[in-house]
Amino acid sequence: MRFIKPKYRSEANLQAEFYHQCHTVRLHPYLEYSYQGCRFDCVIIESDEIIAIIEVKSLPNAFNKQTQRQMEKYNYFSENTPVFLLTHNNQIHKIIGQIQQIRKARKKKACG
Repeated sequence: MRFIKPKYRSEANLQAEFYHQCHTVRLHPYLEYSYQGCRFDCVIIESDEIIAIIEVKSLPNAFNKQTQRQMEKYNYFSENTPVFLLTHNNQIHKIIGQIQQIRKARKKKACG
């Protein structure tokens, strides 16, 4: 059977690549996390605390009204935890960099 490459990368493939890249920089991702009626595609854990939430959407579904409502709900329930929307591979390193800065600031605050 011949493989025909899809126009857009699937959410599962984006999640898998994000998960892999997190591990290469020693971030601790947890996929498909449920909390208070919300199911997050990925959360990043540091010392038993969620320091970031990542919603993964394939490009065609990234900016529809359902995604907007979902992101608003996540922001409401996140208790000031940053929420990121990942729609493409080229965003992975930028989001990971931002999460590393969050982790660094948390460590500095804990020590200071």
